[in-house]
Amino acid sequence: QLDELANRVRLRLPARTPNDSTIRLLNHFLFYEEGFTGNTDDYYNPDNSFISRVLDLRRGIPVSLAVIYLLIARRLQLPIIGIGMPVHFICKFESGDNSFYIDPFNQGQIMTRSDCMQFLRRSGYLFKENFLARSGDRDILIRMVRNLILVYTQNNEPHKVGVLERIITILKAYE
Repeated sequence: QLDELANRVRLRLPARTPNDSTIRLLNHFLFYEEGFTGNTDDYYNPDNSFISRVLDLRRGIPVSLAVIYLLIARRLQLPIIGIGMPVHFICKFESGDNSFYIDPFNQGQIMTRSDCMQFLRRSGYLFKENFLARSGDRDILIRMVRNLILVYTQNNEPHKVGVLERIITILKAYE
């Protein structure tokens, strides 16, 4: 599914160096044509954390929508990375002097560094530089598993919590 989505976008991309118009095209495709959106009505549904379900339902939480965005961007060789801010996960476009942030949970809203800092302040955080640092693949996976632990704890499903905690232990052992 990810390959197919990326191929459909690839056909529309200009041959020149990726820039903000490339991102606007990708955003329009994913969020308006394909209908990916943040699941604000049922945020704590476990389906929001499983990439296969997000692909099927076109709804997810910030980190799962960002993962889909990142995986498509990788297939398109776009310079986009994941940013694991507290309480919200976004992406960052990095190309020479041109860099900006992208919020896949909010239809690919383009954000400046200042916008990110304001978001963090409104969320009750004093800004720290590491809040806008790159998240590696393992970090992203751990964050997704932690989200599921929270959901399954709230749903009183201790067996699932135990399995997921073991997965985090394994992931951290190979850092």
